[in-house]
Amino acid sequence: MDSDCSVIKYADDTVITGYLSDDIDSYATTIARFVQWCDDHLLQLNVSKTKELIIDFRCKSVTHAPIYVHGEQVEQVDKYKYLGTMLSNNIDWSSNATIVHKKANQRLYFLRKLKNLRVDKTIMTLFYKSLIQSVLMYNIICYFANGIKIDVKMLEQSRKVAQRVIGAQLPSLEYLYHERVCNKLKHIMQDPTHPLFQHYNYNRSGLRLCPPRTLRAATDAHLCLTLSIYLIHK
Repeated sequence: MDSDCSVIKYADDTVITGYLSDDIDSYATTIARFVQWCDDHLLQLNVSKTKELIIDFRCKSVTHAPIYVHGEQVEQVDKYKYLGTMLSNNIDWSSNATIVHKKANQRLYFLRKLKNLRVDKTIMTLFYKSLIQSVLMYNIICYFANGIKIDVKMLEQSRKVAQRVIGAQLPSLEYLYHERVCNKLKHIMQDPTHPLFQHYNYNRSGLRLCPPRTLRAATDAHLCLTLSIYLIHK
């Protein structure tokens, strides 16, 4: 498999990613090999459900040639929902935040019903953490810090409504996000096979982590690494 392309499989979903410039031969070769592998193992690809999401930030617009599988064109889309998270070709998380907000608000109806039935606060808090907070926290490490303020405020609104209904203090999403980031960092530091493991290094004293220097400061990856190091020492 080409080093610029990766095949990621989860259950019955398969994603082919490619970090490409002007030459897409490696990308096309990876797709052709995957299609051939499916044919050899009697696996049928559903081309109608197969989508291509292209992320291109070049100033000059470029027309991208479509991909064909068994003579059928793969549709190019601006947004795609993968494993419950909405991805967009401009790395904008507003669509994902809107979906999460709507899903959480649907569950607030049942929380209000529990309030009307005079259910104990402990039970309602457990209901919130199980069915509402879990929705708000799903994949929050990826999008929360990169979301615009209006989206973060929209998600926080669902928590505040639940807090008023229950009548008890609930942890903010920012606090839970920081907690998740720290837990993720600890997990990465214990896993030498993790792609980000090499970017975390201790200083000479061995007591604190050094800021990442191997990535450009303008990249989201650099900001994520820097934030995680700041939070772990906070």
